[in-house]
Formats: sequence, C-alpha cells, structure tokens
Amino acid sequence: MRRISTLFASLCLILTNLSAQTGTISNVDPNPIPGWGAPLSVNPANGFTSSNMDSLGVYPKGQNDELTSPFYYYNGIQSTLYFKYNYSTSNSKATSTSPIITILYGSQSFTFSSPQIKINSGTSDVYFSISPTSLFPSNTNFQIRVTLNLDMNDKAITAMSLTTNAILAGSNAPLPLPVKLVNFSGSVNKNRTQLQWMVAENETARNFEIQRSTNGIDFATAGNVTASTKTGDAQYTFSENVSAERVMYRLKMYDNNYKAEYSKILVFNSSLSTQKSLQVITNPIKEKLIISFNNDVNEAAQVTIYDHTGRTIQKQTLNVASGVNTTTVALNGNYTNGMYIVELATKSTRLSQKVMYSNQ
Repeated sequence: MRRISTLFASLCLILTNLSAQTGTISNVDPNPIPGWGAPLSVNPANGFTSSNMDSLGVYPKGQNDELTSPFYYYNGIQSTLYFKYNYSTSNSKATSTSPIITILYGSQSFTFSSPQIKINSGTSDVYFSISPTSLFPSNTNFQIRVTLNLDMNDKAITAMSLTTNAILAGSNAPLPLPVKLVNFSGSVNKNRTQLQWMVAENETARNFEIQRSTNGIDFATAGNVTASTKTGDAQYTFSENVSAERVMYRLKMYDNNYKAEYSKILVFNSSLSTQKSLQVITNPIKEKLIISFNNDVNEAAQVTIYDHTGRTIQKQTLNVASGVNTTTVALNGNYTNGMYIVELATKSTRLSQKVMYSNQ
C-alpha cells in the first residue's frame, strides 16, 4: 500500500466564523504536548456518528458527508487542539477535497475550512492542529466533526481510526470540577455596594452572574463578570449604586461545562450604619459563617471563633471598609455540634455574638 503522497502540506486554515482562528493540516507529526493517546477505531460502539447512514466512516464520491467523534476533554487549558485520522483509499486516482473541521462544546462551536487538498491511494495518518482565538477551557467535553465534500470524479475515503492528545470522556472520566468559592464579602457605603470574592482553581470558572434581591426570594441580574484566564487563585470585584435600605446579593457561578452553582447570600442593611453590633446572618451555622457589621473606617479586622470553654477554634483576618460590611468565613473541620462565640475586633471596636453550630 502506497502512502498518501505529500499530503496537506502545512495548509493554513481559514475560519468560516467572523473571528479569525488558525490551524494546520499536515502529514508531519506535530509531536503535541500532552502526547498522543491510543488510536480509537471508527465504529458506532466507540461513540462515532456519521451523516452516511450506509457505512460509518466512509466518505462516498459525489456527496457531502460528516463524521463526528465521541466526546473528549483536556484536564488543562489548551491553546491548540490536536488530533489525527488514519485515512484509507483504494484507487490510484487522486481524490480532492476541502475539509471543514468543527469543534462542538456545550452550546458553542467553532469551525475551520481549509483550501483544497489531494489524497492519493493508500493509508496514512493526517494530522490536524487547531488553535482557537481564545484558550480552550479545561474539563470541557468536546466533539470533533470533519466534513468532506467529494465530487463524482473523486474516490471514496474511509476514516479508519482517530487519535488525539485529549482524554476520552466516558464512565471512568472525572466529572468537571466545580467552581471553588474561597470567600465572598462586601460593603455598602453611601449607597454604593462593593463586592469581592476569591475562587480557587480559577481555570474551572467560565463566568459569574451577580444577582440582587430586596426580599430574599426574587433575584435579578445586577451584572456579569467573565472569568479570567489565570490559573490557581483569582480575585474578582463588582460594585454598583443601590438605594434600597435592605439589599441581598448572591453569585451564580458557571463552570466550563455551563453548570451553575450559587454562593451564600450576603445581606446588607443600611440601618446598621448607625449601630455598633455584630449580626450573624445564618444561625445555626454549618459550612460557612456570614456576619454583617458597621465600621467607621477602612482597616484590618480579625474574626475569632471560640468554643464554650473559651478555646480558640478559628481566626481570620479581614480587610473591612467604611460602612456596612458583610463577609463570609469558611469554617474549618474543628467544629462539633454546640454553642460558639464569634468575636470581631478592630483597633477601636470589639463586637461579639453567640452562634450555634450544627452539622445536621
């Protein structure tokens, strides 16, 4: 069997969507990182689908057909997606076609169209290197669709196997990582709300929807913040003017697979601006402690939680703002069911409140 001759020589792909994206098709191995995985034969049992209802993986002459792969994912952010198909032809006459490659993920996709290429008889690996305009997110399931349009003078092409440097999704594949909210806090001063939050493993986050309510039941979108491309811990902020005496905020956090989770609700009450007291928003507490208080100036504060014997269970330093502050403290694993004392201390103020911990 002769190999495909000088196939797809580093052809630059042109994006058919509005934004310009890049890629190459070649018979030269790009040696990607991560490296190639095991080949997956093209058959229905492996999750392949095709518009050719008669023979999966075969592109007949005189037709426009597409072959769609099973789901894959990367466990890290990718600048380029790599895959290769092993193609087979059985006639000495060259076959010409212009591949269209579509990457499908969630409700989105991006598509590439190449100039015409020629495929001779034989079998060969054809290498595809596709680079979207923005980094492809980690832990995001995607499919590869290759469309070929062969005229009546061409010969059939058969896709024998697909190899990628991604991970095949399936029963043993790990679930996408949820967005990990480390803390969520805020303050209100002169009718201006300032929210700030930090997430761990920021690469799992897609965007944050800030939701506002005045009754704790009906929430409306106050704004949206797109997740950055930073890996590891990342800080975010949001601010707006608000006139309501009592206002509540929560975050709707979307991961890379469009799954959404909600944060705890922060409550701000402008009547606290004339009070010197520590308000515990949720009591009993379980995983997080949410407190609200008024402060006169911008300064550092320390939250300390004691058990009923006076033993220190947890400490956390906060940066508080002038005005009404609401903050969330993630509880460590040192709690048992019972009563605790929460103390907030600044240079000039020491406030305390009793709370009940329950793991029920």
